[in-house]
Amino acid sequence: MVVVILIALCILLLVIIYAQSEIVVITSMMLLILLLLWTKYFKGESKSKSSDKNKIQQIEKQAQTEVYLKKNSASENTNFEEAFQMAGNGNWSELENWINKTQNHFAEKLRSNYSSLTEDDFHIIFLLRTKKDHAEIAEFLNIKMSSFRVRRGRLKKKMNVECNSFTDYINSLYL
Repeated sequence: MVVVILIALCILLLVIIYAQSEIVVITSMMLLILLLLWTKYFKGESKSKSSDKNKIQQIEKQAQTEVYLKKNSASENTNFEEAFQMAGNGNWSELENWINKTQNHFAEKLRSNYSSLTEDDFHIIFLLRTKKDHAEIAEFLNIKMSSFRVRRGRLKKKMNVECNSFTDYINSLYL
């Protein structure tokens, strides 16, 4: 489409340059202006369509996350408690296996996509995935809540994540 517009513009410019009559020049200039306005209109329309498509995709992903969380929250609460206790006993590999089995291979995908993270980083993410609140996780790790916030912020930066809630991001990852 862009090629057609460029060819039409060249032809109109040639007509303007080599025209003998004022009517042909005026008509050509009017057509040129209409063509420019037309292309500007459709260019803006395609941008708004793509941004609308992105918004729709975001809404769909958010809806999928909410459905998943509602569907699985009641039945998995006891399982999350068991998972949290596995980590409490120092069984991080068991926790990771449990997360892989129950959450669509989350830990495997996380490790392959974020290979630069440390084991402690993965442990924090796994604990966030067990649906415990931040105070419980900080207490579990024997650190102050402010230290946990700092670690979570650094982890968010390492992963190049820009969102309001890092925990919601982690819980919606790889659904």
